[in-house]
Parts: sequence; C-alpha cells; structure tokens
Amino acid sequence: MRPLYLISLSLSAFLALQGCKKNETNNPSETPNRPPGPFELTNVSNRSLDVDVMPTFTWQISKDPDGDSVAYDLYLKKGSQEFDLLASDIHENSFVLETRLITQTKYQWKVIAKDGKGGSCESKTAFEFTTRSLKEPMKAIDGATSLARSGHTSLFFNNKIWTIAGKLRDNKVNDIWSSEDGITWESENASAPFGARSKHTSVLFDNKLWIMGGQGESAGFSATYSDVWTSKNGVNWELINVAAGFGARSEHASAVYDNKIWVIGGMDQTGKKLNDIWHSIDGRNWAEAIASAPFTPRNGLAAVVFRGKLWIIGGNDSTASGSIWNTENGKDWTLVNNDPPFKKRGGHDVAVFDNKLWLVAGMQYAPGKSSLGIEKSDIWTSEDGITWVPFNFNANFPARLDHTVITAYNKLFILFGRRTNFPSNPAFNDVWYVE
Repeated sequence: MRPLYLISLSLSAFLALQGCKKNETNNPSETPNRPPGPFELTNVSNRSLDVDVMPTFTWQISKDPDGDSVAYDLYLKKGSQEFDLLASDIHENSFVLETRLITQTKYQWKVIAKDGKGGSCESKTAFEFTTRSLKEPMKAIDGATSLARSGHTSLFFNNKIWTIAGKLRDNKVNDIWSSEDGITWESENASAPFGARSKHTSVLFDNKLWIMGGQGESAGFSATYSDVWTSKNGVNWELINVAAGFGARSEHASAVYDNKIWVIGGMDQTGKKLNDIWHSIDGRNWAEAIASAPFTPRNGLAAVVFRGKLWIIGGNDSTASGSIWNTENGKDWTLVNNDPPFKKRGGHDVAVFDNKLWLVAGMQYAPGKSSLGIEKSDIWTSEDGITWVPFNFNANFPARLDHTVITAYNKLFILFGRRTNFPSNPAFNDVWYVE
C-alpha cells in the first residue's frame, strides 16, 4: 500500500494537469509532445474590488517540459457572458490593457499557455474582479483667454483633441487649436480659409476633419452657411461644396453613420426650425433622406451613434419635452423617450463613454418656450436611451451651454461653453474631464 502523502501528491499532479492538453500522435515511434506546465494567475487577483478600468494582468510562467517556446492567450468574460479572446500570442507573462473596461462591472479572466505544437495548458483558476466606479468631474485647466469660446466644435483626430472656430466674447473666430492632453494647447491655424463662424458641425470621416454650415458674417451682415470644408491634417483646408444640398443652416446636428455624413435639423437663415435629414458619401454630393422627420423641427439638438443606431437627443422645439429618437436607416425614426428627466434641453452635448450615453449641461427651456430657460450643470447617463440617471447631479463645474463633449484618452472631456449672463466674459476657457 502506497503512503498517504504519495497518493495526495499524485492526486494534486493529476488535478493540475487537467487543464493541460497534449498533442496526440498516431505514430508510435514519434515522441509525444508534452503540453506546457501548469501555472497560476497572479494579478488582477481573485475577487479584487475597485480595480482600475485599464489594469495590468500578470501570471506565472508556464514551463514547457520539452523546452518549447510558450505563448499565451488572454481571455476576458463580462458578467454572465462567454469568455472572449482579449489578446493572443503574448510572449511575456503580463499584458497591459489599452482599451477601457466598463466601470462597476464584474469580470473574469483566464490565460491559456500554448507550445505551438498543439499542446496547451489553461490557468488553474479563472479569477474574477470588479472595476472601480466613475470619478467626479475634474478640472484640467483654465486655459488662455484666446481659448474661451462657445458654439465651437471638438473632435479627437490623429491622437489629438481639436477645437475648431466658435464665438469669443463678441466675435466669431476661424482659428484651430489642438492638444495632446486637454491641458496644453497649440495654435494650428489662426485664420482658416472657411471664415469666422460658430454653431457649425464637425465630424471625422474618411480619416479627415469636416465642417458643415454654421453662422458667420458676410459684408458686415450676419450670414448662415451651407458650405462643406475638409482637412487631412487640421491645418490646411479645402472647400468641397460652397452650397451643399442641405441648404444654409446652423445649430444643426451631424454624425457619421453607415459610412455617410449626416446633417440633421437645425435652423435656417430666417430662424425657421428644421427637421429634414440629409446624407453624403463624399461630402460633396448630398441626398435628402427625409424632408420632414416625425420628430418636431428643432435646433440645438445633439446626434450620436450608439448601439448600431443613429440617435438624436433633445433640442429646442415647440414642445415641452426633450424627446429622444433613433433610426437604422436615417428615414424611419423610432420614438425612444418622449419625456426624459432632463426635460426640454438645447445647447447641450452628448457622447458615448463607458458604454453609456452621456448628456452634459445645456439650456433647460421652460415648458412650451423656446427662448426662456436656465443653464444647467447637470450630467445624465443612460445604458439604453430610455432610462436616464443623474451622475454627480450638481456637477462641480459651472452651468453652461454651447460647449462640446468628446471621448479622448479614455476620458470624457467637457470643453469651454458659455453663460448667457456671465459678468466678465460669457465664454469659458476651462476644460473638464471624467474618468
């Protein structure tokens, strides 16, 4: 009878090898390939809480008994979902995650070691962890006075944040600024050829920056534009269409969806609110998707792509609601929420961050009014566009409208904006972020 400790050791070795599979051979003269040896996960440790959303995963080295080179595949599982391959053929025993995980979410992770000859060994245990919660808005900077503006546009392009044109205290501008962190800003073009304007829209399409429409001045008089400009580098701009089919408009919304640029609603040169929708595959030629969408004509709305659909959220219209709609083709629209808790809202901005829709600040209009309202500093999030919950309801940044909200560097940035009755300068020069 074998000693009890030998039975225990044999059982432990058997259990350790259960996750290790060798490459079977039918040739009896061929030496069987032995799989990589057993190993354990180390960090992120099992049942960890408040884990950063971009963690570093580490594990023990798997020693191959045949001396074969070992590579690793890393798998991640969210909640009750199946494991997904996160990274393959890792040649070190660590991996730094460069794409953000969702906050306050439970995950599991495991690693499989491979010898390149069909042998493999899975880590003994899959570890689970829960990510941290979101942090309250933090101020990045109070920038230079020349950055103070509203009615501008902002995009993330070539690993920089870009801010295009807008309105300073009294004058519209056509300057372009960029930043690699939201803190330090560089002037890229002090006087772009598209002329001073505000309340235009910008998108990133075909690896270029684009701007459409907006308000400016011509021969000393106020003007509303229907032009389209593009740039490959943010500095040099090309006029693509001086009078696009969507017509002169400002305070409209734009997005890129289904490999097209979309222009939605807004206000024409007479002040008439619009609800027509246009799209283009090249920025030059425009087609009307629908002349009168089922939602009320509105300006100051926001458009965003979320969960495979094109959405519009809020806007200044003739109703007391801030209705939310989405579409899969730009023509047929579905009412998602007719009375969200943030009520009738214009001059806000919306972005997708942390796998949610985010609505930030803006003007909350009185029921049935289109000119009487109050600036807000609130932030709302939604996982489905239907149910909205406040995030840091009384945000510690000042109330504002006509700002921009974008995602960059795995943060949500809130840039500039204005107050209607700010004592010294109605435009802000601050930058805030949430992470």
